Amino acid sequence: IPGKIADFLKADDFSGQQCAAFWKWLRDIIKPRAKGDKKGKANKAISVKGLESKWPKNLNKFVDDLYLANVSPVFADEEIWAAEIVKIAERIKKESLRRQMAKISGRIKEAEKKTNEVQLQVLYKKFDALSKNIKEVIFRW
Repeated sequence: IPGKIADFLKADDFSGQQCAAFWKWLRDIIKPRAKGDKKGKANKAISVKGLESKWPKNLNKFVDDLYLANVSPVFADEEIWAAEIVKIAERIKKESLRRQMAKISGRIKEAEKKTNEVQLQVLYKKFDALSKNIKEVIFRW
């Protein structure tokens, strides 16, 4: 699952530069481990303590502001944990698509004011495609 999540979510799916930078940094750790490219470390768990000394110093404040909630004993079951991670990844992707739609909506309003029919048609198609994608966001695991 972690490797597939790393492929599914892109840095620009996250709002905010620091959040995107943190995801990119973490994704670059997850992907090789998921593929087994890190000298047999594929199955070794990644600990927060182990990561703490490695994240880029410019992300210190961002990471300090993050918090972890206590996890219910129910999440000891790996399948339940994986399903929850998948739901979170899908929500992040949907929110990313909604932000993109909001930007395009603003561009549509500008094009309507300028009565630019060619640009409007292009923007309508992009908006419709994103709208369809948002309904179909399903992580395949």
